[in-house]
Amino acid sequence: MASARQLFMSLEDMPLADVSVRSDSTPFFEIRNQVRSVHRDLLQETAASMEVWQWLALLLWLLISIPLSWVLTWLVDQLFRLKKGEGDHHALSPTIRFLWPLRLIFVATIGLLALRTLGLPQTVDIPLRVVIGATLSIAGGWLAYHLVDKVSEVLEAHSNRYRYRDEILRSLGTALAKLAVIIGAILFLAEILSLPYQGVVAGLGIGGLAVALAARSTLENLIGGLTLFADKPVEVGDFCQLGEHLGVIEGIGLRSVKVRSLDRTIITIPNAEFVNLNIENLTRRDRILLRNTISLRYETTPDQLRWILAEIRQLLLQHPMVAPEPARARFLGFGDHSLDVEIFAYVKTNDWNEFLGAQEDIFLRLIDLVDESGTGFAFPSMVNYLASDSGVDEERTERAEAIVQKLREDSQLPFPNLGLQTRRELRDTLDYPPKGSIDFKSRPDTE
Repeated sequence: MASARQLFMSLEDMPLADVSVRSDSTPFFEIRNQVRSVHRDLLQETAASMEVWQWLALLLWLLISIPLSWVLTWLVDQLFRLKKGEGDHHALSPTIRFLWPLRLIFVATIGLLALRTLGLPQTVDIPLRVVIGATLSIAGGWLAYHLVDKVSEVLEAHSNRYRYRDEILRSLGTALAKLAVIIGAILFLAEILSLPYQGVVAGLGIGGLAVALAARSTLENLIGGLTLFADKPVEVGDFCQLGEHLGVIEGIGLRSVKVRSLDRTIITIPNAEFVNLNIENLTRRDRILLRNTISLRYETTPDQLRWILAEIRQLLLQHPMVAPEPARARFLGFGDHSLDVEIFAYVKTNDWNEFLGAQEDIFLRLIDLVDESGTGFAFPSMVNYLASDSGVDEERTERAEAIVQKLREDSQLPFPNLGLQTRRELRDTLDYPPKGSIDFKSRPDTE
């Protein structure tokens, strides 16, 4: 079998008994016949059982394939604009990422076509096929890997243009596509090199449990990424409170989420940990709460306090950035050094800077209102009053003691609780809202 090729070449020069029944020959023998017609010396065997014309054909293949690959690569680049939109965020230039792999692929492809027609002996044909196949595997894998990045960038630009961003899906798809490219290139290279990868692939089923245990954290992060895709609690660009971290989501990947903190540092949180965090998405707020307590001096009179409350309520209703409901201002209570008034309202924005501007405007107007009322803001202080002691009022003391004595004699002391009859008689007897207010309604039993 090893000498069958040489035997056939020797027999081809012998005349046939019936030329009319001669079948079509292969391209190799057609070319060889043409070479014989040019000069028989070109059929002489040289090193590695190669004929002279075959060496010349290999040299011609190199001379043609190299410039032709450059031309084809230029056409592909012009058609798909591989260099367009390439910034400085890539460590490698577009020439290394796209153009060189394309040139190698074209050269190797032309080489495969040449091998089919040149009929080289196995001692030369098999090594050449291995080299060409390895070149196609490595260059094709390299090109496909970076094309995945290119497609991902195009999809990102498209989503930004139309204000649709699904960063989780894009990131997961990119990572899975890259993984598939790497595995495919390795398997193709193993096939070219005749490596026994089938046993390894079959063994993965048996050793799957061991692999899963060894890569437990990786699988947890992968499942966490799929959970993020399904639930979509955050998107790239969202400003979030993530446990003890506060920052902007910069990237969502197959393994982790990257957060830009207020200190401008990058915090990387694994997906398995991220999905278990208490996530407060501040970007998705429809409004921002304005809640503050202002402290007024204890010298503030009740009517001054009523006037301030009424003016603050009018201010909140009039302000265009404040939602009318449930905007309110209430006298909250008596502090250690002040009369406390609580302001509670929602500002109609989800932008923090815009909120701070509206809050600043409201606070400045509050200063004007307090100043106009004639009182002032309280601050921690201690006041010493120097006055002569007038003692207790004996008349009022006797009156109070007489009332209590009467209740005691009638067994009506309200301790620990008021009697049921008394509670029924006292229920809802005060005017509220108080008399004089805009919402006051006189009680039917007092008309």
